[in-house]
Formats: sequence, structure tokens, C-alpha cells
Amino acid sequence: MTDDPQIDFGEWLASRQRPTTALQALMEAMPHAEPAVSIEERMAAKEAIADAVETLTPEETWVFNATVIEGLSLRTVGKQLGVSKNTVAARRDGALRKLRELLEHNPAIQATLGDMNR
Repeated sequence: MTDDPQIDFGEWLASRQRPTTALQALMEAMPHAEPAVSIEERMAAKEAIADAVETLTPEETWVFNATVIEGLSLRTVGKQLGVSKNTVAARRDGALRKLRELLEHNPAIQATLGDMNR
């Protein structure tokens, strides 16, 4: 937290919270500094990702979830599907490529990535 006994916990917590809106983020930014990504902007990014994942086929979604989200090995997923680990890798890479193409120019994603690079 903080070593200063003069700072109230509520004040400290408020100083650590993300701005709710893009306008609030802009108003709270220091001069000549990039504003933080607001909760509103993060929600837009999450919605964009969810919409992109919904465009995947059921098999692409399963492979994406198993390998990327759950972190299962290619070999384990290949055994479940009855295919080689190279085939699983190709399917995973195809799903990721499709997601990247759908999301790379999305403004909400760009705002979030910009925040991560600061």
C-alpha cells in the first residue's frame, strides 16, 4: 500500500482505480501523457474479442480454447482429436491468424494494446 500514515486507504484505492470513461481518463492524464485505458474501453475490447471468437468454427474454437486458453499441449489435444500435434498446431495457428485479421485494426483493441506498451 503506502508508508505514509497521512494517506487514507479510500484515497489510496481511488488513486489506483481505472477511469470509468474515456473522458475521465483524458481529464486525469498528466499534460502531454497518454490517458489510461478506461473500463469502458476495456469492455469494448473484450466485446470485440468475444465477437471475433464467435466467428471461429466449432473445431477452431475448441482447438483455440484447449491450446491457448487452457494451455494444453499439442500432443494432448492431438490425442483427443485423433490427429498429429503438427495438425493441431496448424489449426491453432489458423484460428489465431483469423482472430488477428479480425482484430488488428479494431480501435478498441488498438487502445488496449497501446496501454499495454506504456
